[in-house]
Amino acid sequence: MKREADLSGNNSSNVCISKDISISEISNSLWTKNFFETRQTELQECGWVYISGLPADFQWIGYTQHLTQTCLMPQDNNEYIYDVKFAPGNEKLSDSKSQNELRPHTEAPYLKTPPKYLALWCLQPSNCGKGYTTFVDIKELLRNLTIEEQQKLMKYECSFVSKDTTYSIIAPMLQFIQLNQLMLRFSYNVLVYGQPSPDVTKKASVSDRFLKNICDLVLEFFNNNHVSLRMEKHSLLIMDNHRVLHSRTQYSDTVRHLQRIWLI
Repeated sequence: MKREADLSGNNSSNVCISKDISISEISNSLWTKNFFETRQTELQECGWVYISGLPADFQWIGYTQHLTQTCLMPQDNNEYIYDVKFAPGNEKLSDSKSQNELRPHTEAPYLKTPPKYLALWCLQPSNCGKGYTTFVDIKELLRNLTIEEQQKLMKYECSFVSKDTTYSIIAPMLQFIQLNQLMLRFSYNVLVYGQPSPDVTKKASVSDRFLKNICDLVLEFFNNNHVSLRMEKHSLLIMDNHRVLHSRTQYSDTVRHLQRIWLI
């Protein structure tokens, strides 16, 4: 069953939400050893962490780098910050700059080394109350696959391509990157529709039965088990891109504005 994130500050083994903090407490508590180590533990155990109630001038990029012990990497726009905001011309697309649903994916599966983490900073949530960020840990997903299916995913090579076709790779969806550390490459749009940002009215183009079955299995699991989070203004969401699939629900206005960074 899909879960709407509880912002009351009560964590569970499956839903890890950082306790809301008043602005007056930020300077004293955000960098304390206990708070910092708790956030790192949540990130390691659950694959994501969410912190709300932050001031407008919070140095979220530096904080994310310090929390994850990683460095920024450039994105497809050759810049370090990408604006996730509606832009005219994308009305019919399943795209980060449209108002339509984004289907489950990991970031940059077309790169030889996809980013280890991504972080989202909410400048402005939608006014319509929609536009939820949704995500699920693939560890839960893998438990629902047979050993044979997992092994085949490690051998079965798929084609991944960037939106501007500058980058592409043929690689398995599932692979070991370190001892006992799996990484998932996935884009439902690319694998089923043949491109990162397809027209939402376009029919599926995949002809490979195994690939279509696996993608539909992933989509079904995602729809039934994802965490659904409507990010608050000036809140920070950090996800482990090697193990967390994410997407976004549809929304109707044009004010929703997030900023995204990749880290490696």
